[in-house]
Amino acid sequence: MRKLAWIAAASAVLVLTVVIGVSLLGGQGASASGGTVNFDIDPEITGNDASNLGTVESCVRIDCPSANCTWNPGVNNFDGLSDYLVDIVVSGDTQAPLAYEALLNYDNTKVHIVGWSVGTTLTADCAAGGAPAGRLCAVVSSAGFVPFGYAQLGPPNDEVAQVMSAPDATHVRFVNLANAHASGDPVYTAAATDDSIKTPGALTVSEALPGTDGTHSFGAAYLSGGPGTAGNGTLVRVGLDIGAAGVVTFSLLPDPSTCYNSSGVPGDCHPQTLDTGILAINTPCGGTPTPSPTPSPTPSPTPSPTPSPTPSPTPSPTPSPTPSPTRTATATATVVPGGSTPSAGVTPTSAHTPTASPTAAATGTPAAPVQDTLAEDAKAGATEITLADASAFAVGDTIEIGTGDTKETNTITAISGQTLTLATALKSDHASGEQVVNVSAVIVTPTPTVITPGTTPAPGVTPAPGVTPAPGVTPAPGVTPKPAPTAMPPTGAGGLSDGGSAPWAAALAAGGLLALLLTAAAVSRGARRRIE
Repeated sequence: MRKLAWIAAASAVLVLTVVIGVSLLGGQGASASGGTVNFDIDPEITGNDASNLGTVESCVRIDCPSANCTWNPGVNNFDGLSDYLVDIVVSGDTQAPLAYEALLNYDNTKVHIVGWSVGTTLTADCAAGGAPAGRLCAVVSSAGFVPFGYAQLGPPNDEVAQVMSAPDATHVRFVNLANAHASGDPVYTAAATDDSIKTPGALTVSEALPGTDGTHSFGAAYLSGGPGTAGNGTLVRVGLDIGAAGVVTFSLLPDPSTCYNSSGVPGDCHPQTLDTGILAINTPCGGTPTPSPTPSPTPSPTPSPTPSPTPSPTPSPTPSPTPSPTRTATATATVVPGGSTPSAGVTPTSAHTPTASPTAAATGTPAAPVQDTLAEDAKAGATEITLADASAFAVGDTIEIGTGDTKETNTITAISGQTLTLATALKSDHASGEQVVNVSAVIVTPTPTVITPGTTPAPGVTPAPGVTPAPGVTPAPGVTPKPAPTAMPPTGAGGLSDGGSAPWAAALAAGGLLALLLTAAAVSRGARRRIE
């Protein structure tokens, strides 16, 4: 019966799609619901929960493998299981939320986002079905499987099933299986990523896991009930599958991609500030440390000897004192506000980035771009480049190296003299004399483009992951919408467990995830009756 309630609510949303799309034309954040909320990435989760924050660190070094990191270099690179946890946290005017969305950027050459931290495999075929006695399946190890917890079976035939019990060390009994699974299929449990910490019981509409493309969207909204948990605390706990050592910078895209809503009014995001977080995996926070120069001692001058009374004595020359060299400060990693610098090596896709209109005015754009040239050749794989003059560059700046087909974007993590240390290794060779542009010096305020039903998206605009254009919406030539993701496994009471985001696809294309859900919530609160 509960599923029928979801179908009824989804149908109401689809009928109101056109109205919702028109209402969004007024813009995001038309009325502020409260004070400023600060979004941050905390790479050390100790002391954090829904309504409490420990010390929020700007950068944390982890050494793997260790007690708090299960990655073993070369042994379990990108194995689909979580090796370490980081938090997306909020502070400030954190009233009880009715909806939120957060779009996270990360370096997908070093980490992926995954949902589980324990994995095993089936040792025999396991058939579909099971109710009411459950379905007993043989596994390599049942460690980590707990009653009333959840597990993912597959691929293939991926599904999330509830655990009934683990009767012995090599068997797990599931409440019911929708699909049959073969011997050797993987089974995962112990949820790592949790997107309902502050919003228990809300509809979670986060992107499907695993996330491997460098950006990942998390979100939830109450269609009924709520609100969530007020106070400074963790919004999302993110499980990381580590595949390589190095410095990983996490950042969030600004409103409307990231939004904290406590009023229930569509588009009503709190004012926000965004900070980044840095995870240094088997390396110092500043990358490869640059030793500070040791000043040379100044020798005492040798006194001139007294000339002997011989004719025309030649006095010994007095050596000039050697001045001490001036200390050069060693640059360390600086946290850059998350709204301005995306994760190193990651370019947000059009699915998540507002499209600037032709008349959008650029604000703060300098008369000429800040740039310099390479003083030396830089080979692919290098993590340092040397400029002719690095004085116009700072730690945390985003830069573009080269031109044409070999142009690439990177982030500065340290500066020593004219040498810049990069967040990720170079992908192409670059010759001495090629230009290096400081992209962070150019600030452009784009105008978001809203796609309404019955219209054709502008060329180059790709529907967001999991969004199917509404009837009458034709994707741009050559642009293939990504398939709708499978909903995340439920991580809090009332979470959606099996692809429940599909009925919302057409409505999402009409103008925005949170606006859609919150408008549906307002309708359903006034019209729906409780279905037990």
